[in-house]
Amino acid sequence: MKTRSNTYYSTVVNDSAGAATIAELRNEVKIFNLQQNVKSLKNPTYVRKVQKVSLFGRLGKNNPNAWIYQALAAKQRACNWYGASAYQRISMKHATTVDIYVNIHNH
Repeated sequence: MKTRSNTYYSTVVNDSAGAATIAELRNEVKIFNLQQNVKSLKNPTYVRKVQKVSLFGRLGKNNPNAWIYQALAAKQRACNWYGASAYQRISMKHATTVDIYVNIHNH
């Protein structure tokens, strides 16, 4: 399966089951980061890797909150503001689904 990014993990529905999946992933990332800290303490020359979970909300079809983001985009176009699209950051309380990304950084 081809994904949009090499950091893409999965998409979950924004409900209690999705929240449980996100919490489980965050615990795994926390354990990984702690293990990396221990390795760097034992070996000062070790370059530790740090994982970070990023969540991006998606509106989905027939979302009753879509009008908020459509109105914002129309306002931006009316003001000739061509910066970031209003659809880039969807609030979690408005999202139907959530895309999960796990980024890895060297420290």
